Amino acid sequence: MSEEGISMPMISYRWLSVELENGAPFEFSESSVKSVRQLSQKPSVYRWAVYERDLLRKIYIGEAENLMDRVDHYFKPGMKPGTDLQLNKIFSKDVAKGATVRLEVLHIDPTYLNNVYLCDGRLADQYIRKMMESFTLADSDVTQYQILNATLNPIERRKRKAMKDNPLEAFFQEHGLTD
Repeated sequence: MSEEGISMPMISYRWLSVELENGAPFEFSESSVKSVRQLSQKPSVYRWAVYERDLLRKIYIGEAENLMDRVDHYFKPGMKPGTDLQLNKIFSKDVAKGATVRLEVLHIDPTYLNNVYLCDGRLADQYIRKMMESFTLADSDVTQYQILNATLNPIERRKRKAMKDNPLEAFFQEHGLTD
């Protein structure tokens, strides 16, 4: 309990690099297409992490019922505009500039949150998966790296464009000075 009598439950988690059969990390590259079939088919919360000179610069967090199938879509996005195609373009440009784009999966240290038991095995439950995806996004350090989820969300893009077009309105919104 904290000083105000509010309990502070902790969800302890970490991101683990997805490894191929040879022990190498799974990275976004043209040659990785052949390795997708080595990935787990388990439900997962995953993160694409873009590293420039070993410093984390961008992330995209997602959830999947089948990690292998989901990752395969990033390499073969089709022509329809969507997250798969946008991320494929972003990651391809990053790799061309010398960045490393690594696939990581969420590992949750077992714990209870109210009456909900959280652990890796519970990611088969779509509500737990979506909750952990949202939680890890909310828990991300936006001062250290860019979160691509916000960039790709159409509502967020419109808000950012409106703020860019009207800096005074942006100032008021940032400081909670709007109705």
